[in-house]
Amino acid sequence: VWKDADTTLFCASDAKAHETEVHNVWATHACVPTDPNPQEIHLENVTENFNMWKNNMVEQMQEDVISLWDQSLQPCVKLTGGSVIKQACPKISFDPIPIHYCTPAGYVILKCNDKNFNGTGPCKNVSSVQCTHGIKPVVSTQLLLNGSLAEEEIIIRSENLTNNAKTIIVHLNKSVEINCTRPSNGGSGSGGDIRKAYCEINGTKWNKVLKQVTEKLKEHFNNKTIIFQPPSGGDLEITMHHFNCRGEFFYCNTTQLFNNTCIGNETMKGCNGTITLPCKIKQIINMWQGTGQAMYAPPIDGKINCVSNITGILLTRDGGANNTSNETFRPGGGNIKDNWRSELYKYKVVQIE
Repeated sequence: VWKDADTTLFCASDAKAHETEVHNVWATHACVPTDPNPQEIHLENVTENFNMWKNNMVEQMQEDVISLWDQSLQPCVKLTGGSVIKQACPKISFDPIPIHYCTPAGYVILKCNDKNFNGTGPCKNVSSVQCTHGIKPVVSTQLLLNGSLAEEEIIIRSENLTNNAKTIIVHLNKSVEINCTRPSNGGSGSGGDIRKAYCEINGTKWNKVLKQVTEKLKEHFNNKTIIFQPPSGGDLEITMHHFNCRGEFFYCNTTQLFNNTCIGNETMKGCNGTITLPCKIKQIINMWQGTGQAMYAPPIDGKINCVSNITGILLTRDGGANNTSNETFRPGGGNIKDNWRSELYKYKVVQIE
């Protein structure tokens, strides 16, 4: 017998102690090694309710990633609530590694194995595990990177789809590669802007995936026409696809990704080529931890490159369209807890009685 409970989880990882990369450094101190043969027990005839939007595991992961970032990514200048803190800001090696979350004795994690589970409500295929799968703590907006994929269909997750203030997490079933680069000479002949970068995506693949996303959204919004638009405003962290590559803060303009003419016409001229998104590396950023602004040193020399898999999309829906035949969606994000929810949706902690 068990009952829903919150407890302090511990983390496990395959961090390498000799590695200077900051996620390895953090996990070497903060986590235990992973269990080489994890036990998963399938529970017969059990139906259990899950709610990814009210899950204490998310809060704990958020705290962990904040502590990891606060230790590792030291800004040169920190502006918080009127005070200015200056400090040393060495360049670091930065590449997220998977972190597993585990329960202490007396508690267990229940895992929902329904392949099309949307994150809330009853789940009929339940197993118990001691630890979650390995989750890379990737902080990003608009696009979710290097996560796990949905096993069958694309899944639309939201705390309440009819409430347009709630973020929609789209869980893809096929990943699309995004290849981001800051060239080593700062671009040819431009006099070298060290902050100029770009991301490349295969247009055919992306527009095919987006077509499937529109079909899925249609099912949830009684067959209205689905339109994508760029974000309507706000901080750059939300109007751009914001992520960290090798310790540098990238901001990429995703307007070309959400191009309605190409959705479903992925073979059309102008839609089938490589999509190149313009990006900038910024030194002054709004911290996602919610503690003000930070200023970092100029980017490192040489080529800076990250190849990631897009495994999800964060969307917001425009309100006030009840009487029209359209629903408008814009890429969003910014509440990093949603990034963790997109991986922890299938778990909950229970106490064994």
